[in-house]
This record gives sequence, C-alpha cells and structure tokens, in this order.
Amino acid sequence: RWLLNTPGLLGGPESFDAEDIIYAYTTDYIPKGEAYPLLIIPVVDHAIFNNDDNSYDNKRSGTAYYANKYIISGGKLTDHVKDSISLCQDQPLSPQQIADVLRRVEALYCYEPSAIIREATSCGCPVIIIRSDYTDTNLAYPITGEGIASTDSPEDIAYAKATLGRCQIHNQLFQQTCMQYLKAFVRYTQTTFSERNDIKEPHKLFWSGDVIQFLQENASDKHDSQSQIPGWHKNKKWLKRNVLTEGRAVSMAENMMVKWQKKPTFHLVTVVNATELGSLALTLESLQTQLYQAWGLTILSNIAAPDIFSDIPENVEWIQVHSTLNEEIEKAVQTAQLDWLLQLIPGDKLTPHALLSFAETINMASDKHFIYSDEVVDESKADIWFKPEFNLDYLMAFSYLGRSFIVSREAFERIGGYTGLAYVYTTDLAFKVYENYGEKAFAHIPDVLYTAALVEQLPEQLTENEWLTRHAHLSRSGLAATISHPKDKNRFKTTYTAKNQPNVSIVIAHHNHVSHLARCLEEIERNTTYINYEVVVVDVLSDIEDLADVYAEMAAIWGDRFIQTKCEQANYSAAINYGVSQANGELIVVLSCFAMTVNGNWLNEMMPLMKRDDVGLVGARVLGKENKIIHAGGVFGKTDDVTGLCEYLDITESGYMERAHCIQQLSSVSSACFMINKEMFEKVAGLSEEDYADTRYA
Repeated sequence: RWLLNTPGLLGGPESFDAEDIIYAYTTDYIPKGEAYPLLIIPVVDHAIFNNDDNSYDNKRSGTAYYANKYIISGGKLTDHVKDSISLCQDQPLSPQQIADVLRRVEALYCYEPSAIIREATSCGCPVIIIRSDYTDTNLAYPITGEGIASTDSPEDIAYAKATLGRCQIHNQLFQQTCMQYLKAFVRYTQTTFSERNDIKEPHKLFWSGDVIQFLQENASDKHDSQSQIPGWHKNKKWLKRNVLTEGRAVSMAENMMVKWQKKPTFHLVTVVNATELGSLALTLESLQTQLYQAWGLTILSNIAAPDIFSDIPENVEWIQVHSTLNEEIEKAVQTAQLDWLLQLIPGDKLTPHALLSFAETINMASDKHFIYSDEVVDESKADIWFKPEFNLDYLMAFSYLGRSFIVSREAFERIGGYTGLAYVYTTDLAFKVYENYGEKAFAHIPDVLYTAALVEQLPEQLTENEWLTRHAHLSRSGLAATISHPKDKNRFKTTYTAKNQPNVSIVIAHHNHVSHLARCLEEIERNTTYINYEVVVVDVLSDIEDLADVYAEMAAIWGDRFIQTKCEQANYSAAINYGVSQANGELIVVLSCFAMTVNGNWLNEMMPLMKRDDVGLVGARVLGKENKIIHAGGVFGKTDDVTGLCEYLDITESGYMERAHCIQQLSSVSSACFMINKEMFEKVAGLSEEDYADTRYA
C-alpha cells in the first residue's frame, strides 16, 4: 500500500492488516503511532516546468493563485488574489499553459499543499503560502523551503525571492533522493516477497558441550593464522599492554558485591548460516570466558541444528528461522524478557570482562539505554576504533559506533526493534534511542571490549542504507536538511535549511597588517554568497597610512555594511570584544586578518548549525600552505590551543575514523574563524582580556 493521503480522509480503510507492506509519500500521511517508510517520486516534469531561456524573467508582472481543495472544503479566497490568474483545476489548462503562466508572473499564492509549489519554483516563480484553518489542520509541518514564503509577511516573501536561485540545485538533489527511495523500495519488497515464499518447517533444536570442536572441524569458513597477517603483532602488543589486570578484575568483582544495586541480564543474539560455523565457534569460545555469567544466547539460522547439538543448556537456544529475521528476533527478545540486548556476528569476540564492564556501567548510570565501547574493527590491519562520547553530529556524518554496544530491552521494544535496512542496525537504533530518550541515554566505555569479525557488504547497498537511515532520522525529527556524500565513501554531510538569513557581523581585529587585511577583505567579498552580512574592522593602534585607502575601498564596495572602528588597547581579546559591541548582527563571526575564505558557502553552512538550540559555537576547518590542515577542532587532553585534530593532513585525507572531513562536536575550535550568537557572546562576557587574552582557540 502507498499512502498518498491520510488514511480514510477521502474514503477507504483507516487501518491495515499487519502483513501489509505500507509506504507513505510524506510523513504527513502516516497515522499517529505508526512508523512507515517513505516512497517519494518526482511530481514535476522539469522538461515542461523550468526557467530556462525565459525572456520574461526580468519583466514579470501580476500574480497567480491555486486553491482547489481549499475552495472545495468551503474556504474563501482572500484579498491577496484579487485580479490574480486562477490555476485551479476548474480551469482547462494544460501543463504547458500552466508553466507559461508561472514563467511570467511575479508570485504564486497557494492555499494548500500541492505539486504546483515545486512547479512554480522550478519556473523561477516564488510561492507565498496563505495560512488558514485548512492548512493548519491538514499539515503536520508548515510548508517551507527555498523559494517559498511560509506566510505572507514581508520578511518571508523577501526570503522566498532571495533563495529562489538555489531551487534548481535542490531539484537535482531531490531527484537523486527519489531514486534512493525507489531503489530501497524495490529491494525491500523483492526481498520480503522472497522470504515470505521460502518458509521452512520449524524443528526442535539442541546444543551440546562438544559444539565448539564440532564447528571448528566442520567449518567451511577457514581462517588464516592472524600471526601471519601484517600489522597483527603491533595490534596484539597494544592489546596485551591493556589487558584486564588481576587487580582491576578483583576491584570490579568487589564493586559488584558491594555497590551494585542490580544484576542486569543480557540477551545475546547471533544469526548464522551453514558457511559460518567456524566463525560461530570463535564467538562461543569468547562467551565461555565471560567473568559475568548472567546471559542467554539465541542462535538464529536458516538451517537445522547439527545432531551434535543434543544437550542444550537453559541459557542457549537454536532457532531455525521460519518467518522474517526481525520477527524472529523480536519474538525471542519478548519471550526471554532479559534486560539488555547485544547482537553478535559469527566470529565476533568479547573480551573476558566485556559483559562485566557493561553491567558495571549500568549500575553506575541507571538512566542509560544505549551503552557502547571501543573495539577492534579489523584484526588483520591492527585497526582499533577509540570512540568519542556520544556525538550526534559525528554520527550523522559517519557510523562510528560500530558493533560493540548493548541496548536496553525497554528501548528496543519501544522503538520497534531492528530496521529492515541491511548493515545499518547500529546507527538506526542509535538515532531512535536519541529521538526517544535524548543524549543522556548514551554511555561510552573507554575500553576495548570487542573484536568485530569482517563482514562482506555490498558497497552500493551499504551507502544507500546509510543515507536512508539518516534521512529517516531527520524526517522523524522534523528537521529540514539535505544529505550528500562523496563517491565511494560512507561519509555524509548534512546541510541544514534555515528559514531566514539573520544578519551576521564579521569582526576582524588587526594592528598594522595592511596587506593581510586587504587580502582578507577581498576574499570575503569574492567568496561569500551569503547576502545578509556586515564587516566590522577593529584597528588596534595602527599607524600605516595605506590603511586609509583600504578602508575607503571597502566602504565603497559594502557601503553601510562596512564598519571601521578603533581600539586603544593593545590587546587582541579586548579589540574583538569592542568590535562585537559595535556590531549589528544577530550572529558574530570572529575572523583572523590572516585568514582567507575559500568556500563561497562558508556562512551558508555555518549559520544553520549556529541557529540550532543545542549549538553554542561553530568553527571552521583551517588550512595552511599547500592545503595542509592547521586546525580541525580540538579535544581537551589530546590537542592544545594552537594545533588541532588532523594537523598536517592534506585536505584530501579524511584522517582517523574520517574525522578530518566530518561535522562533529568538539571541545574547542580555532579562533581563526568561529561563529557565535551575539547574545551568548555577551552573556559569557566575551573573550578574556586578562590571562587568556591571546589564546588562539575558542
């Protein structure tokens, strides 16, 4: 079923059978309490609706309106559309005739959600939404976007006109987005059909104490000795140095006996096929060494258990899958009623103190629902992921959480179990836990507790599913943004959409740096597509005559948007603070006079991040000579006030865990370029003018 309207609104059923596969065209049509995937296709024929070679574009006149369902529902036209051209469906107009009107008029007034909104913006015609009880009742979210005024206010109309030029780029991205949805739809429905028509009879399954030896002897997935793989010895040496010591084991045991308020139980789940028996043996061996034994194991398989599985302990079960995999997992979780869930891939190994460490963390922080640790992600390459604390922006950019994590059964059941998308269950669960419980629900254990087996993945499907799970998170959160990624990289960039362009003041302080200042200002003027900004230059006791010429030239270019002032204190922080006090902008950018902007969208990308309620400061990646990174944010304890993460990396190098190319939360950013809300800057009393007056980071 494909929901193209609210179920039951125009007749037909309001609810559906459980086995139905249901998609929705937009989240507006999904009933409350349900979670359906989206299937979106282009609704505009860009061969007809476009603004190419439009001779009327610079001499548009008049307006048009669309109010079809609004009028049918009893709505009355407003004074906005007096003398406007009607494009309602009662007019016998072809798509080409509608496009001809939209290429000539100054604006389209729209009383309801409709494909004509995209048709209009594609023709270079801004759209003005007329709010009414009809729109408020039938929309979960306001109609917004480039080229669209969400109300008839002068500010919103100005925004629609100013952003109309970006619609063509967004149309291209939208068509790519639709193709991603379509591919996912085809893959999922075909896979589901295959699963539903390949049902196997259930068998009673058993397990014996000799299973590990049997699995090793009958394994088809033989492994080379890790000692023969380059890099293994280095990795092994590090792990040996950081192995659980006897003293720490005793301390953890004492804490369990004395300080723990509860002894949580763990439900381990693994899915195995006939070719993975040898890998399963490695996993079972690691479970036998666990210091904490309050766990149960469910083995799900498409084959019956071998005959050797004849004496199964109470905490282990082998289930032959006879429905969809996610349904079997959810059924097993519900039946077992254990506290926490951990999924293992055959070949994954836990350190002896893994479950003990997870249990200890649960007792230390009772409000957690998602706990993760560091892990070895590739033994053959000595690749260990040392992960940061939970970082939503970093997760939007890169799936850094890996497989070493547990999720509470409460959260697992509340969010509806695992996604149907392959390879991305960790990231999908993390997003949904965040949406339901917030950042406080996450905890990170800074210890390597897990070694992940290598898994063969289809690169194209992985990238597609990574993109889809991020887009779904934004959709559920009601956030407007676009997600892009470089070719052949599972790294993503989220560009948030802001409703308007607040005034930004770029504050620059200098002393006698005339040539650097001139170049800095020239590059701002050349490489800034953002419209609503001003430049505030604070002269700190300069005595070079050429500066007057630079100031005059910039004043001629920017007019009232160029402010030149003086500070009588030889103190950089004091100069910046004074410049901020003279600024008119809602947002402040502190920029070094030695810096040069190189990306025309620099303010367009920083501003939407700064407008988020959970962001206090936004920094920029700073490059030096030969495009080498000077500063890409700092982490306390790892970097200092001059050098940041990824120093000396080439701009093309992504760095450790892709961090050189990811938007992420950090401890500090470079003072060469950062943005802050002026109100917040003043609330914290600006930069320190005393002991830390020349500190080079924010």
